[in-house]
Amino acid sequence: MSEPTAFPLDESKLPFKIPKDTKPREKIMKLGQMITDRVPAKLRRLTVEDPEYWGLASIVTDEMADVALKMKVRQPMTLPELEKATGKPAKELEPLLYQMSCVGLLEYNWENPRREKQYILPMFVPGSAEFFNMNKQQIADHPEVTAFFERMTFLPLEHITAMVPPGGAGIGMHVIPVEKAIETENHSLDIEHISHWLKKYQASMPPAPVPAVCPAPPWAKAAAMTRMTGASAWAIWRTIWWKPTRAIM
Repeated sequence: MSEPTAFPLDESKLPFKIPKDTKPREKIMKLGQMITDRVPAKLRRLTVEDPEYWGLASIVTDEMADVALKMKVRQPMTLPELEKATGKPAKELEPLLYQMSCVGLLEYNWENPRREKQYILPMFVPGSAEFFNMNKQQIADHPEVTAFFERMTFLPLEHITAMVPPGGAGIGMHVIPVEKAIETENHSLDIEHISHWLKKYQASMPPAPVPAVCPAPPWAKAAAMTRMTGASAWAIWRTIWWKPTRAIM
């Protein structure tokens, strides 16, 4: 049974059915529990009703899960390292890693001293729950990913939101308009200006490159985060200040 929440999904409005009566796929169960940062889901076995399960199950194959389970969350691994960990030859493994990146389960970059391509298994938010929604056709084929993103954004913070001060204290969701978009308004607050957050966090947020994902269609590029802040005029991002990132501009 999924943990109770004060704001459960209205299943009658979902464009899909949560697979409550399906036989659980063990590898997806393990992967969801490994990636999630939702405390209740870490402390007990997942069920098919948990978003960590049905969100992944809709899009991740058992073969993908096999590889992901050999990785650690947010720990880069090169192709040779993954070959050794999985026992799969590069000829078989590389196309699979590419497909995992295309669906959004993995990221990749070249941010190491040798500039060697490395793969990362990200957390859900910020991470794969967002990347699953960066392909319009994928959303149409697997509508579960939209509700999955909402759940993985909301549930981990549900019980601490009341303690978060204005501005987010480095956690939570932030929507900041482009400065030009509010010039015509008669009145606006400091916190509505991106310049306010740039000044506030600039000293504590050295820029760091964001790992690449499989190339997205042009419409998805609008979701790029503003440098330094992690904020965007078009997209909502859960920002984690103690591990700052910057999108490719």
